Amino acid sequence: MNAAFFLGERTKFTRYFYHESVKPFQEIKRKISDEEPPFNDPGPWEEDEPAFLNEWMEADAAIDIVGLSCVSLLSEAVKLYFHTLSHKVIGFSFSRKEKQLLKKQGFIVAYRAARR
Repeated sequence: MNAAFFLGERTKFTRYFYHESVKPFQEIKRKISDEEPPFNDPGPWEEDEPAFLNEWMEADAAIDIVGLSCVSLLSEAVKLYFHTLSHKVIGFSFSRKEKQLLKKQGFIVAYRAARR
C-alpha cells in the first residue's frame, strides 16, 4: 500500500467534503445578508437584535461543525499514514512508555518521544 497516495486521496476527499458540505450554510448566510427570500421579511423583531440572527448563528455553527469533522478526518488519515510508515516501512514499534503516552497524550506526543 502506498501510504503517501492514501494520505493524498484522503486529504483531497476531505477538502471536497468540506467545500460541498458548507455550501447550503454559506448560502443561508448570503441570503440573510442580501435580504433574499425567505429572509427578506424579518417581521417584528426587537430593535437591538438583527433580523434572522438565530438562523445566521445556526448556519455559522454548522460550518464550524463541518470544519471540526474534517479536522477529525484528517487526524485519522495522518495517524494511519504515520502508522503505516513506521510499522510497515521502517519496522518501528513503540516502547511501553511510548504506548502509555499514545493513550494519554495522543499520537504526536508519542512519536516525538520515540524519536528521542
